Amino acid sequence: MTHWALKYIGKPWICGKYDCWGLVQDVYLNELGIRLSPIITNAADLRQVFAEFAQEANYSDFCRIKTLKDNAVVVLSQGKYPSHVGIWLDIDGGGILHNQRNVGVIFQKKTELNALGWRITGIWEIRNKNADS
Repeated sequence: MTHWALKYIGKPWICGKYDCWGLVQDVYLNELGIRLSPIITNAADLRQVFAEFAQEANYSDFCRIKTLKDNAVVVLSQGKYPSHVGIWLDIDGGGILHNQRNVGVIFQKKTELNALGWRITGIWEIRNKNADS
C-alpha cells in the first residue's frame, strides 16, 4: 500500500501560495477533511514569519502537545525563533512532511532535520477533529 503523502513530494514552494503553511492547510483539507485558518505573511521575509509564528491566535484550532503523533503540526526552528512548520507522519519510522523554500515538499526523518540544523520547538494537535462541511 502506498501512503497518501507521496502525492505531495516534489510539489514546489510558492511564496504566499504554497509555502510551509500552505502545505499543512492542503494536507489537512484534502486528507483529513479539516479546513485550517490561513496564516497571512510574506513567507520570504523571515522577520514577518517569526512574528506570525509567535502569535498564539494562529494556533486557535490547535492545542499544544508534548509527544509526536501522526498528523500533528510540528513547528521548527533553525535558530532562536520558530520559522517553519510541517506535519509529523508515523510512516517509515516517523518523520516530517514539509515544504521548504528552494527545495519543495520533502519527507525527512528527525535525524536528517537535526543534521540540517532544524529543531522542533512545538507540537500541535487539532483541537476539534470534526471535519469542516
